[in-house]
Amino acid sequence: MGREARIVFLSLLTILLYGIIILIEKGFLVLPFPLFDSIVFIVGLRFLFWADNRKKRLVLGLFLSALLFAIASKPFVLEIFINGQDLEIFQASIWPDVFKLVQLLLLIVFFGALIRPKKMQEWIIFSLLLGLLVASQIPMIAFLAYLPFSVLVIYLYLRKEMLPIYYLFILKASLDLLEGVMMLFSTY
Repeated sequence: MGREARIVFLSLLTILLYGIIILIEKGFLVLPFPLFDSIVFIVGLRFLFWADNRKKRLVLGLFLSALLFAIASKPFVLEIFINGQDLEIFQASIWPDVFKLVQLLLLIVFFGALIRPKKMQEWIIFSLLLGLLVASQIPMIAFLAYLPFSVLVIYLYLRKEMLPIYYLFILKASLDLLEGVMMLFSTY
């Protein structure tokens, strides 16, 4: 197991251990899903330091920039830095929407830089990912936000091109699916 796989495995293990401890103490399973993007960002910074060429650094930089804007638009994380009344004013302003728009644009550029579509199959996957990203912004089908990285990981696996940085995308896909399952079970 390489260092990239090891750090992703330890991150997932830590999150699941946290959930199991809460399950034993309280009797119900709760994972720290508001912090998932922060965890991926911290692990992604380590991947950025390990990157050995410009293309990997560019792809990771775009991905981490998109994550940074995703983190900046979440009130749970902002509560750490902003007090209650200022947080309410910030949430009522246009800035959270601007951050989400910039995140969406960065993810579109990120998918383009990662896949670099040339063949028809690559264009189809790229279009599917863009469709999922855009559709996830519609409130009625917002649950689609948990799927783009899972589709990306499946595509990369089928392409048989599992570079070490792809483990970061596996972590993101795993945490997105865990968050989606937690949201599903919290509604029923």
